[in-house]
Amino acid sequence: MAAIASGTDTFSFRATIANSEPEFLGFEVYYRIYAVSGDAYPTYFNTFDNMLAGSFQRLYDPKWAPGAPGFSRPLIAPDPVDHGADYKITIDFNVPQDLSYPQVSSLGLTLEIMILAARRAVAGVLEYKRLKKSAFGSGEADMTALAYTSIFNSEDVRIVMFAVSYGFDTSNFTQVYSLPVLIGIEDLTIRDFSD
Repeated sequence: MAAIASGTDTFSFRATIANSEPEFLGFEVYYRIYAVSGDAYPTYFNTFDNMLAGSFQRLYDPKWAPGAPGFSRPLIAPDPVDHGADYKITIDFNVPQDLSYPQVSSLGLTLEIMILAARRAVAGVLEYKRLKKSAFGSGEADMTALAYTSIFNSEDVRIVMFAVSYGFDTSNFTQVYSLPVLIGIEDLTIRDFSD
């Protein structure tokens, strides 16, 4: 996979010929939210586990309730006929006021992808947290303390996103992840959308 320069509140990457291995099933996207002023942020991780240790959180598809029987990885699963093809994936935060999830879309796939992206599961509730101001709470794992203050004060925050190729090794029965690829760093305001 190869990153494409991020745009206004969007993050994009392209699939490459390297995404044609038999184990390849798709892509996962991880993010963390930082304050624009006062927070240092990473631009590289040398392993998938190091990225997770850096408190980066996975984006989820809200159509699958947490723990639902139909849930499966990866977040972005292109049709196998497109493995090894050149196509583009975009995560877009420029969404209508009545939608509080960024949109994940594709360009160049046989079966186009259009899904929403949510933050994380809510304890005891069968839904995911949305990316809207009122859904953020102090001390959450996907943001720094300074970022929470910025969100609360309706100030811009910095969202850093990495993507990884995801697969399954059938000989060892293990999940396989590529090295994380930085797909963008964007400053944006977390708005409060209607429910």
